[in-house]
Amino acid sequence: MKTKRKLFLVPWLLMGAVLFFTTGCSDDDDEAKPNAEVSMFTLLNFNTHTEASVDKTGDVLLRFKGEVKKPATVKVHRTHNDTGNEEVLVDADVEGYFSIVKDVIYMEPGEYTLYGEITVGGTTLRTEDDLTVTVSDEKVDVGDYLTVNLEDVTQDEDQMLMGRRYALEIDWGTNPGEPEPTNTRVEWESSNEAVASVEVEPDAHNDGWLYVHGEGSFRITATSEEDPNVSNGRDFTGVESIGDDTPEITVNSTSTSAQTVDGVGNTATVVNFTVESEQDDPAPGEEHQWFAVNFAYDAEGLSQTIEYSVPKANVERKTMPSGSDQDAYWLEAGTYTIKLWAPLAEDVSVPVRVWVSDAQVNAPK
Repeated sequence: MKTKRKLFLVPWLLMGAVLFFTTGCSDDDDEAKPNAEVSMFTLLNFNTHTEASVDKTGDVLLRFKGEVKKPATVKVHRTHNDTGNEEVLVDADVEGYFSIVKDVIYMEPGEYTLYGEITVGGTTLRTEDDLTVTVSDEKVDVGDYLTVNLEDVTQDEDQMLMGRRYALEIDWGTNPGEPEPTNTRVEWESSNEAVASVEVEPDAHNDGWLYVHGEGSFRITATSEEDPNVSNGRDFTGVESIGDDTPEITVNSTSTSAQTVDGVGNTATVVNFTVESEQDDPAPGEEHQWFAVNFAYDAEGLSQTIEYSVPKANVERKTMPSGSDQDAYWLEAGTYTIKLWAPLAEDVSVPVRVWVSDAQVNAPK
């Protein structure tokens, strides 16, 4: 009887062993295949999932999209195919749906392989396709032709108003027939941070702003990223106000202003208008207000057609509306110029109206 009982238990023991190993293998399979998905890994500026040939600058814009069910780490690697040197371009913690855009700035000439990976727990999932980037060797060295320009600065005295911000600009004035340098990026510097400071937006290359805080002199210098020996600068003065005989119109979100401009004729008459923000000047990185600025003129007593342009707003010479009609443009706070013409044999006085009808924080689309 005892022998029969032992034999009777054998099938149950075998079945239990099968279930045990099956369950263990299932767990291993789940661990080997993390619950993660890569929906896109591409070179955005070339709209390709495989390879691209980059001319000169070596700038590449990557997008890595996907979804994970648990907290995970996402990495994008870049390997130089000739040297074997590898570096991590992206290292980010993600959970749920994610979309990462990375501006890879200035890759030296050569061929590179890029790939992405997602790590969940101790398991890593690699992108199925690698990206190949070939940067041509038509590299152009920087020259000695770097000049610094700023928008909205008076031409003669280079005076800059306190409480204002000014766009940074660079001009690579190369010799005739000579191409621009491959790497046109520069490092900005202010000689007097107490009077004026520079803020360049991350990954925006040379784009940025100069903020004027007080009165005094300072120098803005741009130095080549590629060759520190190539540098140039420009002297400015921070002032509280600028003496100017040019007609000026000031508007904000609650004003409706009219300015009679005398002497408008076939030659352009320049009017300055300042769009004031009712919030404090935002600090670097904060949102800036936008305003719907309207342009028109009072036509009563005038039988002539008035034309205008707003260079900074990219408004070229066109007919200005009159009466209850108006043209509207979204502009940031700042000082602009408007040019007026009247196709006449003699000059006239024109009641110009510039006013704000709406304001919002986000840049209009």
